[in-house]
Amino acid sequence: MRRGSLAYNNYHFALSTRENMDEEFVLRTLAALPPDHNELYFHPGTCSGAEIAATMHGYQHQRELGALLSRRVAATLTDIGITRIGVRDSG
Repeated sequence: MRRGSLAYNNYHFALSTRENMDEEFVLRTLAALPPDHNELYFHPGTCSGAEIAATMHGYQHQRELGALLSRRVAATLTDIGITRIGVRDSG
């Protein structure tokens, strides 16, 4: 990827974590991020219905949405100089 000048993330967070990406977890993760290209995985939503439960047992989609919309998280991102982007923005 380097030889092809493709952008990629050096670190991925919460890909296989048993913790939910709630506000407190995100704030702790942001405080420990290495100074590089990082990616935090989220699966936000407004409900966790039966369709999702089979493959994402115990997932707290509403708490992840809350973390993404959190004013504390937004302020922390600003304070440490991180810009939020989505998958479509990474090209």
